[in-house]
Amino acid sequence: MAQAALELWDRQDLADIILVAAFTGMRQGELFKLKAQDVDLSQNLIHVGGRPGFTTKAGNYSALPIHDRIKDLLAQRMANASPNVLLLGDGWRDPDQLRRAFNKVRNYVGKDESYFFHSLHHSFATWAVDADVNIRVIQDLLGHKRIETTLRYAKVSNATSRAAVSSI
Repeated sequence: MAQAALELWDRQDLADIILVAAFTGMRQGELFKLKAQDVDLSQNLIHVGGRPGFTTKAGNYSALPIHDRIKDLLAQRMANASPNVLLLGDGWRDPDQLRRAFNKVRNYVGKDESYFFHSLHHSFATWAVDADVNIRVIQDLLGHKRIETTLRYAKVSNATSRAAVSSI
């Protein structure tokens, strides 16, 4: 088991999709459908939804700013790519294959079994709360129609709670 998890660390496609999920909050299905034409490095945006043949889970469009941590990664994947090339989903047969690979790595690093690929969506929201991002902005970034959905995702960390109390 440990050997299999170590081999997964050598899979750049797994590392890339995890990083993009963590730094954009994009859902697995959105990541699998992301094409070169959806990434605008000159505007520093990822266009999610709003393109022919591609809709988000909520059926809406959003433009996500590209975090500096993933800009080079996306640029490398886009180099010499035609507009319709899948940037992240091309190395995976199906979502279950990614889920199994993610779970092996999760187990190897000792994360609880309740942490699954979609937890990256939750983590993004929580990190945004920790960075004092307005909840409506987080709602927009996650593509949620209802603020109640965003509130379920955006948890307040202990550090943020301590900082709030100490600022009083």
